[in-house]
Amino acid sequence: MAVTAAIIGASAALLGGGAAVAGAITSGVQGKKANDNAQKQLDNSRATEKFNLEQQLAGIDTDILETKEQIISYDQWLSNYGSQYAQEVQSKQAQTDALNASGRETYENFLNAIGYADAAAGASGRVGAGTSQAHTTSMIDRKLVDYVGADRTLDATGGLFGSQLTAANMEMGQLKADLQLQKQQVETDRRIAEQSLTGFHKAKGDLQDFLDRNFP
Repeated sequence: MAVTAAIIGASAALLGGGAAVAGAITSGVQGKKANDNAQKQLDNSRATEKFNLEQQLAGIDTDILETKEQIISYDQWLSNYGSQYAQEVQSKQAQTDALNASGRETYENFLNAIGYADAAAGASGRVGAGTSQAHTTSMIDRKLVDYVGADRTLDATGGLFGSQLTAANMEMGQLKADLQLQKQQVETDRRIAEQSLTGFHKAKGDLQDFLDRNFP
């Protein structure tokens, strides 16, 4: 009986030991699976992070390309500015010249009409106040004053023509100021684009360096 008990005890011990070994093996397998899963998650996380960073890098490349195109566009505009300025100023000057020519013609017509009326009055001997010729001369003279002002001079200081010429000169001045302002704005925009391009290149270099060091 003692021998039997000893054998049974030894068997139990053996079985217990086998169970412990089996438990250790199972625990080891489970631990390996957990490690494998953790590694897969880490790998997936790194792959996702790398992909996102590469997408950011591609976005910076797009920004660089678009900014370079903007700079080229600004340079083309500035290179054409001189001819564009001259063309628009010449066009406005042609309008002012046409106004002056029309004004001169109208002014001389008034003077000729007054001279004709005076000559006609002298020829007829009816030059006194209250005569029809005097009335005609006075009427034309009033129209002349309305057209050029009381000084009866063709300039920008009075009358309908004076107001038209003043407006034309103001438009010319405003046109030149607007064109100059446009140039200054384009020059400013170009400087900003150059600064942005420098920033994009730096950002690209920093990001590429980070990728190379952390995602070889």
